[in-house]
Amino acid sequence: GCAYLRLSDPKQVIVELGSMVQQFHMAIDEVASRSKTDQINYNVARLYIDAGISGRTAVRAEFQRLRSEIAEGRHRFVVFKEISRIARDGGIWKDFFKLCIAHDCQIFVRGLPFNPNDPGAVLQLDIYSSMSEYESRVTSRRIKLSVASAMENSGKFNSTKPILGFDPISESGRSIPGLQSPNPVELKTVEWIMRAFLKFGSYQRTIKECEDHGVRQKTGKPFTRCALMTLLRNQRYIGTWEMNVYNKGKPPRVTGDNPYRFIHLPHGPLVERVLWDQVQE
Repeated sequence: GCAYLRLSDPKQVIVELGSMVQQFHMAIDEVASRSKTDQINYNVARLYIDAGISGRTAVRAEFQRLRSEIAEGRHRFVVFKEISRIARDGGIWKDFFKLCIAHDCQIFVRGLPFNPNDPGAVLQLDIYSSMSEYESRVTSRRIKLSVASAMENSGKFNSTKPILGFDPISESGRSIPGLQSPNPVELKTVEWIMRAFLKFGSYQRTIKECEDHGVRQKTGKPFTRCALMTLLRNQRYIGTWEMNVYNKGKPPRVTGDNPYRFIHLPHGPLVERVLWDQVQE
C-alpha cells in the first residue's frame, strides 16, 4: 500500500516541516497498529507528497498520481494522518472513496468514526464532509475579517515589504510583522518624488532625477520603473486602502466572502491630497 501527506500553505512547508514528518510517523504507526489488529503485514511501499497545495482542490500532482495508481490496482490500501489531508471538499472525498471501494483499496485514517471502505457509510460521509467544508469556510472568512479589522484599527498589513515613508514598529528589539509607523523625513522625500513626476511627466526622467539627487528606495536600491509606479500609486500615503478591488461594484451573491472593502487607515493622510490627485491624473 501507500501513504499520502499534504500541507496546504507553501509557508507551512518551510515553517512546519515537523508537521510533514509527523504526518509520516502517524501514518506508519497506524499501519503498524492495523497489522497487529488484522494479523496482516501491511507494508507502505510508496509515499505521495503534495507540499503547499490546498485541500479545496483535487488538482494536485501527487494526489492525481495516487488516484491513477489506485485505479490501476497497484495499492491494496492507502493511509492518511487525518481525513482533511485527503481533501476539504465533500465532492473530492466521495469521489476518492468510491474510487477506492471500486478498486479494492482500503482507506486507513486514525480515529475516523465510520468505515470509509463500506459503501453503506456514504450518508455519514456526507455529514462529515459538510462539517469539514463548513469549518473550512468559517475559518477562511474569520481570517479575512481579521485581516481587514487589523488593517483598519492598527494599520497592520500582511506584508513586511519596506516602504519609503514608513519604519517598522519594534518591540523588545524585534520588528512586529505588518506594523509600520510614518517617517516624516522620508515622507517629504515621497512628496519630492511626486512633484518631480508632475514636473517631467515621465517615469524615466523622474528616475534620472532621483539618481542625480541620490534618492533611492527604502531598500537602498535605485528606483526602477516598476518601483516608481508602485510608490506613486500607493494609497497608504493618503491613509486609505482597498481590498478585493476586482470585486468593486459586484453584488454580495457574486463576491461571497471576498467583498470589496474601502478602509480608512488609522494614521490618516500623510501627503498632500491635492498633490496625490494630480499624480493619479
